[in-house]
This record gives sequence, structure tokens and C-alpha cells, in this order.
Amino acid sequence: MKLAPQRALLPEYERSADSITEIQVRTVLQHAWAEIEHDIQYKSASVIPAEIRRRFMSLAGMLEIADRESQAIQDADKRLSWAEARRRPAFTRSTIMARSNSANPPGIWNSARRAGVLVSTACW
Repeated sequence: MKLAPQRALLPEYERSADSITEIQVRTVLQHAWAEIEHDIQYKSASVIPAEIRRRFMSLAGMLEIADRESQAIQDADKRLSWAEARRRPAFTRSTIMARSNSANPPGIWNSARRAGVLVSTACW
């Protein structure tokens, strides 16, 4: 990323006007893995043996799967919540009566149904 020209002209951004920046977005698991890998692989005084490197790759794969599954579970939960909310009536007899100045709540109910608003059929 680079600053937009109009922002780069501001005094507080003068030093950074020509800088190009990379932004990394990652999950909590990806961050945890990066910390572990950095501490062991890059701060180690000796060469990491092939067996340990292989185990690192296996663990990285498991964390990737855990990350993907965690996101899939969250997505499924959102879909279930959305589906449940759509099954619940948007209006009931009491809410229509409470919000209506009309002497004809069933007429309001029929209008809501025609407009596609979910209304419990057991209301009336």
C-alpha cells in the first residue's frame, strides 16, 4: 500500500510519503503458528533436523485444517441463526395490535402477507 497523494502532502505523513507498506491479515491460529515457528526455527542456534522440519509441516497442516474448520463452523452457525430468524414470525397478533392505529388488524395482517412479511398464521 502507498499513501494517497492528498494524504502524503500532510505534514504528519511527510516522512512516509514514498513508503510502500505491506499489510498482513491472519487468523489467531496463523499468528500463534508464526510465533512458534519463529521461536524454534529462526532463533535456534543449530540446524533443524529433517524429522523436526517434517513435524513442523505436519503441525502447520493440522493448524490450517483447524483454522478452516473453525471458520466453517462459524459460517454454519450464522446460516442457522439466519434460517431460524426467518422462520420466526416478524409480526404476531399482539405486535400488530400494539403498533396499529387501525381498527382492522386482520387487514394489516393481510397487507403484510401480500408484501412478503412473515406473519404467524396462528395469530388470528
